Amino acid sequence: MADIPAITEIPPAPARTDPPAIFVPKADLFMAALPGLGTELNAAIAQMNINTAIVDLAVASTTANAGIASAAANVLIWVSNETYLIGAIHFSPLNFLNYRAITNHDTVATDPSVDSTNWKIHDASTAAQIADASPLTTTTHDFDYADGGMQKIQAPNGGSLTLSFSNMPTGVLSAFIFQIEDGGDCAISFPAGTKHPDTIPLTFTEAGVDMCAAWKDSSGTLVVGIGLKAIGVPA
Repeated sequence: MADIPAITEIPPAPARTDPPAIFVPKADLFMAALPGLGTELNAAIAQMNINTAIVDLAVASTTANAGIASAAANVLIWVSNETYLIGAIHFSPLNFLNYRAITNHDTVATDPSVDSTNWKIHDASTAAQIADASPLTTTTHDFDYADGGMQKIQAPNGGSLTLSFSNMPTGVLSAFIFQIEDGGDCAISFPAGTKHPDTIPLTFTEAGVDMCAAWKDSSGTLVVGIGLKAIGVPA
């Protein structure tokens, strides 16, 4: 995880017992240091929030995967033309992977593995992270909160990439992790109003992986920061 930015030690505060010749210069130095202290504290808190979000989402993902693996032993085979309610989990007789119903439906003969209208894959191997989110030639990509707590994208070589974030709950704190590969070789932009730690634009790794966190607070403000930078060269 990225280190918490250092906070510069401020000069000692003046004391009422200091003589005027000492009190005044001490007060000047102390007061002059306060704006910088505020900036450094904000940057440190923002990075703490990013690191916390990454840890919380990793724990949640691990817990969810454990629950999925535990439940898998009791999953029944999918049968065509049966009645299925939202949330029901069955395995496909074609590829033996588990799928979760995302609609209430019946009299449907299409296997879940090829029926994205009614089913979504539910195996632990895919629960934590989706596949590459877009081709190298794309210029836009939307991170859909409904796709899970960990997502990734391969940035295009050169050019520009505009990111958006959809379906994040409103009125509550929500967050997820996303991975960007080779993001330093193109101009990446975020939705208008997006905040970054210490208000500094993000810089990504040209030949490597950056693990980022996006979260939206209860007021609807979107914050995006880098938690793990330059993890390594993609395989």
